[in-house]
Amino acid sequence: MLAALLVRSFPRRTIVFLPTKKDCHRMHILLGLLGLHCAEMHGDMNQAQRLEALRRFTDAETMRMKAMDKVGAEFAAGTGASTEHAPVPPPVDILLATDLAARGLDIPGVQTVINYKLPNNIKAYVHRVGRTARASNSGRAVSLAGEADRKLLKEIVKDAPCPVKARVIPQEVIARFNARIAKVKPFMEEILATELEEKELNAAQVQLAKAEQLMLHNGKDQSVPKPKRSNWFSEKREAEQAAKRRKKASSKPPTKRQRKA
Repeated sequence: MLAALLVRSFPRRTIVFLPTKKDCHRMHILLGLLGLHCAEMHGDMNQAQRLEALRRFTDAETMRMKAMDKVGAEFAAGTGASTEHAPVPPPVDILLATDLAARGLDIPGVQTVINYKLPNNIKAYVHRVGRTARASNSGRAVSLAGEADRKLLKEIVKDAPCPVKARVIPQEVIARFNARIAKVKPFMEEILATELEEKELNAAQVQLAKAEQLMLHNGKDQSVPKPKRSNWFSEKREAEQAAKRRKKASSKPPTKRQRKA
């Protein structure tokens, strides 16, 4: 259903909020396989990766206009579209985010916010949808809601500044997108499996490096026990004294008991 909404109605300047990092990453792969230009932003990404995703989303229209101007200039010059330039990441039309990753971000130009799953309370909902319709601009908030969301949905309808409309996607449209998803799903699972293998391999390499460093460190700190050095002078003196005692004992005359024996 989300793919149908994005392709048919909200293909640009859209933020989709998902409940978990795992959901966010899987949806990023799936939508990419369906041909949508999207980026993910969640807690498993480092700060540089999140900022790059945000930049590509924020500057999407500028990047698109520059690319079109460049192609137009090349055609006007009679050279045609050049393919010798370094590959440039495409602009991001859809940003997939978790609440934690998007907290505190002021993102200009957002036209649509989609709640893949409604949050737990009205405050979190208002915080999400407040990222659209800023600075006197129009905007939309779309929420995928089920029976479990009935209570929160009533609060949203009650407090909404404008009428809330129910949107129904035709079953034939959903069936068509389900068929497309079924075709690309094996590729998504293959990508996830490859990523897991790489993650496990990287973790194993980190542990191996730590073990090697520990062995090297211990080898420097713990010297191999050396054999005890013999004190040859002391041993020689003791041997001489023992020989003198034996000689002195042998020079004494035998006692009566020794003679009788």
